[in-house]
Amino acid sequence: GIAAWAIAWDKHVFADLIQGEDQTPYAAEVVALTTLYQALATAAETLSPQPALTCIIAVDCTSAIHLAHQDYPPDQYFQFYNSIQRSQQRLRHQGLQVYLEWTPSHDKRPDWSPRRGNPTLLRQLNAQADAAATRCLQPTLYRLAPWLLQHARATAWAQTTLQWAQHVARRFDAFLAPTS
Repeated sequence: GIAAWAIAWDKHVFADLIQGEDQTPYAAEVVALTTLYQALATAAETLSPQPALTCIIAVDCTSAIHLAHQDYPPDQYFQFYNSIQRSQQRLRHQGLQVYLEWTPSHDKRPDWSPRRGNPTLLRQLNAQADAAATRCLQPTLYRLAPWLLQHARATAWAQTTLQWAQHVARRFDAFLAPTS
């Protein structure tokens, strides 16, 4: 598979494909979160000191939020965890408080209300990021379409062949079975 990450900020959206072998939706969420934390930390360091500021980040992946908040290094994604931890430290030093607010994706949970932030805005930003990630994937999926079709056909042929082989094996077992 392939995956893309995206970050929506006001009217601006940034998106890119995931690099490397791990192409899971979780990896996309972690890359987006890591990228955003790094950008926020860099921006906070270039601005003159401000009174305590708050930044609320809409995240639709509870596992990514857990990675950012856990107190111990994970077995996987250590590089991302370490980068997020360093960025969080830089942000605290600059007086910027960052909150990760779980936000349901794709209009799920209509009754949802966040602990912090405007639910309509958080949903809009999440939808913008999801749409941008999808748009980012489209050219690659278009190029892969012939291969994906061939793969689907090969998979269907293999499944049918295995079913027939299983049928033949049962019949052969029945033929060889001793009769009483």
